[in-house]
Amino acid sequence: MRPNRVRELAAAGRTAVAGWMSFDSAYAAEIAGTSGFDAVVIDCQDGMADHAQMLAMRQALSRTPATPIVRVAANQYLYRAVDKLGPTVDFVPTSHRDVAAARRFFQLAMDLRERLIT
Repeated sequence: MRPNRVRELAAAGRTAVAGWMSFDSAYAAEIAGTSGFDAVVIDCQDGMADHAQMLAMRQALSRTPATPIVRVAANQYLYRAVDKLGPTVDFVPTSHRDVAAARRFFQLAMDLRERLIT
């Protein structure tokens, strides 16, 4: 299995940089995946990609160093996005986890901001 760059960076306490795909192009996904991003997010919730196009985009990204991340339109598609092409970064679709993750993110951001200012 290929390395998951996002997990590697998180384990090292570093930040991952991701590109965001709002349109449905496997060609553009492959370009984004080779452009230096640690991850590329395929937006199926507010973007134009449907299930079939998301699969083509994930396949295109599998040939690049970037970790593919899929933002699904509804929980019913969550397992399709994962089962078709492999590994995940992390997902648990609950509002409680989302709130806790947001709080951790903003706390880390504020800590970083204080370190940069002082």
